[in-house]
Amino acid sequence: MLRTLLLLSVVTLISGCASPAPAGPTLAPAASPSVPAVATPLPRPDIVRIEMYEWSINVDPPELPAGRYRVEVVNYGERLHSVSVVGPGVDLESRRLRAGGVQEIEIEIGAGEYTLWCPIGDHRDYGMVTYLTVPALASAEQG
Repeated sequence: MLRTLLLLSVVTLISGCASPAPAGPTLAPAASPSVPAVATPLPRPDIVRIEMYEWSINVDPPELPAGRYRVEVVNYGERLHSVSVVGPGVDLESRRLRAGGVQEIEIEIGAGEYTLWCPIGDHRDYGMVTYLTVPALASAEQG
């Protein structure tokens, strides 16, 4: 009998705990500010591609205004190549890239003449050289 009474007490306790809480005021979730689904990307530098082949270098696009650029140096040739870029305020060289290799470089160029060539062995003598002219910005007074 004691056992039955104890079991009944436990069942009553459990069922009492499971009863719903009395209805009272509820809090609505705070209104969240409107958030765009996709964040607006920060301004990025324009992309320029320097393509190396046997035995040439191509700059795409071939004409550039002064500014900041992300440069992708790509070796489309079969041999090891690199590119040196020298001009006003710029003197840099990519790492040596195997066939199919790619390197990204950030560069800021101003008005002036730039020479690009492959500094490996005699690749420049074989034609791996090109020139880039960046025009000066026209002033409002000249307009």
